[in-house]
Amino acid sequence: MERSLIATGIGGQGIQLSAQVMARAAIHDGRKAMLFGSYGGMMRGGSTDASVVLADGPIDSPPVLSRCWLGIAMHHQYLPGLLEKLDDRSTVFVNTSVIQDKVDTAASVVDFGATELAVEAVSLVCATMVMVGAVAAATSLLSPEALEAGLAEALPPYRREHFDLNTQALAVGYDAGLELAGSYTIPAAWATR
Repeated sequence: MERSLIATGIGGQGIQLSAQVMARAAIHDGRKAMLFGSYGGMMRGGSTDASVVLADGPIDSPPVLSRCWLGIAMHHQYLPGLLEKLDDRSTVFVNTSVIQDKVDTAASVVDFGATELAVEAVSLVCATMVMVGAVAAATSLLSPEALEAGLAEALPPYRREHFDLNTQALAVGYDAGLELAGSYTIPAAWATR
């Protein structure tokens, strides 16, 4: 079984790092992973998205996706491109701290104020990691132990001082994701929860 996801936002939100964390975490959970990141010409504020394909066997899909099982929308500016890749079997997690308009899509929408929770519980710079933790828990996509191991591998040396902060963000998000699973009908990523 394969699960494909696209995370999108603006440069500087940590979208590319979050994709690395999820792909590496999947490997720690005994799954296969492929990812592809793309970003605009600006280092901060431009478009950024990452496609991640996870599987419990060999991966058939390329990491360039025309459709996806799950979307993560961290900013409204590049949301339309993500919505085009969702269908009525998809789920999209929307950062309602930034995306305040109702999202019009056939996909199931999970409203989650990742930035607001990050500011309250950890730090603004950790909003995307809070979202990753929430997605992992709400869908049973990745274990908390694997997320931490994936973060340890993905975090570049010049950002090592932020490891504890990001670990805390993943944990805060994971706890919130468990609550989301009780509030929404969110399909499990794998056969068992």
